[in-house]
Amino acid sequence: MEAVLNLGPSFAIATAVNQKLLDSVMCGFYKIAYQAQWRENSHPTVLDRISSFTASILFPRTSVLTPKPSPSLEPALATLQLNIIQAYSRLTRTEHASNLTERERRGLKKLLELRNELRYSVSDKSGDFVVLTQTMDKDLVNRDFSDATTYEKSSTTAFDKVSSELRSTIKRILGKIMNAKTVKRFILTFPIVPTYYTSVKIHKIPADVDLKDITEKEIRTRPIISSCGGPSDRISWFLVKLLSPLLHNVAAHVTNVEEFISALNRSDLPENVCYASFDAVSLYTNIDNDEAIDAVLDLLQRHHNEVHTFGLTGDDLRELLVATLSCNIFQFDGNFYRQKRGLAMGLRISPLLAVVYMDRIERKSLNSGILFYKRYIDDVFVIGSADSDLNTLLETLNTCDPNISFTSVNMEHDWKLLNIFIGGNDMCGYCRHPSYAPNICVQHIKESIQIIYDNVPRVIVSLTTMLHLEVLRQTDKGHTFCVKLHKNECGCENNTTFTDADIAKACIDYANGELALGSSGIFDKDDFTLAVQPFFRDIVDPPMKVLEIINRCREDLTHPL
Repeated sequence: MEAVLNLGPSFAIATAVNQKLLDSVMCGFYKIAYQAQWRENSHPTVLDRISSFTASILFPRTSVLTPKPSPSLEPALATLQLNIIQAYSRLTRTEHASNLTERERRGLKKLLELRNELRYSVSDKSGDFVVLTQTMDKDLVNRDFSDATTYEKSSTTAFDKVSSELRSTIKRILGKIMNAKTVKRFILTFPIVPTYYTSVKIHKIPADVDLKDITEKEIRTRPIISSCGGPSDRISWFLVKLLSPLLHNVAAHVTNVEEFISALNRSDLPENVCYASFDAVSLYTNIDNDEAIDAVLDLLQRHHNEVHTFGLTGDDLRELLVATLSCNIFQFDGNFYRQKRGLAMGLRISPLLAVVYMDRIERKSLNSGILFYKRYIDDVFVIGSADSDLNTLLETLNTCDPNISFTSVNMEHDWKLLNIFIGGNDMCGYCRHPSYAPNICVQHIKESIQIIYDNVPRVIVSLTTMLHLEVLRQTDKGHTFCVKLHKNECGCENNTTFTDADIAKACIDYANGELALGSSGIFDKDDFTLAVQPFFRDIVDPPMKVLEIINRCREDLTHPL
């Protein structure tokens, strides 16, 4: 089983091309065709703000109307449908080639046989597989539920009651700015009961614990309540869409690594500064919901000119937020529970509320000795003139809210997780300059990891291998948008003298070099390791004739059909 688990969650197992797969593809085709037919029947118009907003709603309409046939569109759709069916039908007659080794296939079979005894999940932050017995998984959850200040038993009746109250609130508030049909798109008649699960923090496991003998006492978890399809899911999306512009006014907030590095590069820092990393302990479940709502509405009041509320007042938004957060009943193992305090991790609006609430705390705490301060949700990186400034800041942060506590990350003893993914950019320069060659790229990766290896203790480095760009070229061929984009963004992909075979060989050389680096063992020691996970392997993509219809639907697609 170890062999297949070591492939990592990002690895995709090649599946046979059969009728089930073709049915799935055709469902996607019919959806695209339906959208294209409506677009063909639509006339150019200037939408007002609320109409533009409702046009972006993700959720389906409550009724399905058939668009009028379009003489200019129907032949293209019919041809595309036939080409898809023919392409997949040919592939159903070919022998399926597995991208798993015999050892990996045996491991997968064993995992499937044990699925009623084990629980398979992905770890918190590091992205590795975690395998627990279902008994231990339930013990970990019941340990969380033993906190009577956070959770309590509930019932189906209570769930139906809060769901009904939320529906009534949505109808009344959104009915002020939308028609009844649009309002119904935010209401589920038969919502799914949110489900509780945990994500294991393997980076928090003590160093002296043998994983073979680990007990629930040594395992820390992140509690998540999956609200997808739940009663508050859609209105939560609406609130995020409406209020997310406020995040531009939260100075410490960053959304990704690029923003963080950019902010760091813009900082004019003197030499001999001190830095630290803080962590807000169990932030979501310790936030006072009423205080978080107040923080958001206060920020909205200060920046009301930057946010379009479509006529909804602060009281309207407060009522929606309160009703959404009050719909906090979920199930686990057939039993119903209620989260008594804090935000539910897994609800769309929770991160925004947490970010803005933390901003209120930070504005009271930052002192003159702090030179740089950035935060991603509950993880803080700070640079100060002296250690005393950092210690003072930590003490001040811990006095702002009795329920929110910050701890300083111990760089010597705490595990750090680093993911490295060298994407297509290096490949995109390889045909023009030898400095992007696979062996040189792998050497650069090795040198970079060596710096971390020599200077930072207790690190798990996860290296995701190069993707297969020749598949991208084959799939995107003929797309006007992609051709123009790749001409500027990826010259090699656009360079016809650099053949598919050339790209495939280069990508395989990149990936093999990265895999060899991982299997070499040169970075393995008690407090450091390098794990290499393949991005794709042995990918075969059925060629299809690309028609003009795809260009019509381009803005609605994430990937080529």
